[in-house]
Amino acid sequence: MKIFISWSGDRSKAVAEALRDWLPSVIQILQPWISSEDVPKGSRWNVKIGHQLAEARVGIICLTRENITAPWVVFEAGALTKTTTIEETFVCTYLLDLEPDELIDPLAQFQATVAKKPDTLKLLRTINDELKAGKLPKDRLDKTFERWWPELEKSLDNIPKSHVGNMREKAQEFAAYEIEQTDFKRLDLRFLSNPIHVYEDTDREIEFGAVFAFALGNNPEVLITLEKYPESISCELVRIGGAEMHVLWKDREIWISDHGGEKSRENPLRSYISFKYDELETGKL
Repeated sequence: MKIFISWSGDRSKAVAEALRDWLPSVIQILQPWISSEDVPKGSRWNVKIGHQLAEARVGIICLTRENITAPWVVFEAGALTKTTTIEETFVCTYLLDLEPDELIDPLAQFQATVAKKPDTLKLLRTINDELKAGKLPKDRLDKTFERWWPELEKSLDNIPKSHVGNMREKAQEFAAYEIEQTDFKRLDLRFLSNPIHVYEDTDREIEFGAVFAFALGNNPEVLITLEKYPESISCELVRIGGAEMHVLWKDREIWISDHGGEKSRENPLRSYISFKYDELETGKL
């Protein structure tokens, strides 16, 4: 059975190539195809890809944070669903360092598979169920998957993380809560995994910057800005809500911002703290 693997961008390509090499180890009858490896030099690539899209019974769209709006993967996803065998075509997204709720239409309409062991096994079971011939018994498939999963896991782990992914990991080390002003209850804030702003600034030697938020419901209450410089990472915490805010790093309280009054309502960004990330690791903060 032919499987069309769609990609766009270096990290997505690495995922696609890992899947291409790995899938036949689990289900030998599978014939994965990706354009980076399987278009002969000198061929008319658009014609070759068109043939593969038409013949594929399964489509796997490899998504990373960098390509979730890439026109090429959106085009290939649409082409897969418009093949003459649409009633037999199964299309899914395969997500590296992403969660399904982070996708937007049209890619959000497809069944999403997170690039982790449980979801990948579910994907293999679905593909196996699509086979008209050569279908493996469930127990044999599960045993074969267990044998080969560490190889795919290693390949996925070796794919460099994106700048956003690295910053998100550091931002998730923080937690925040506020003290309700009337009855003094503690209200834990929710970390929003998608940055509200990313940027670069070569004039200031900022290689990459990202702004994340902690929210109460849908209302951002604390912003955390992380900026990567050539030899350091800077952090800034800003209280934008009116309540008393507490911020922790790895369960250690590092900052308390007083509750808002008239002054803070007039200038809600007045309460902030800036520091170097290594000050947290060395205990200086």
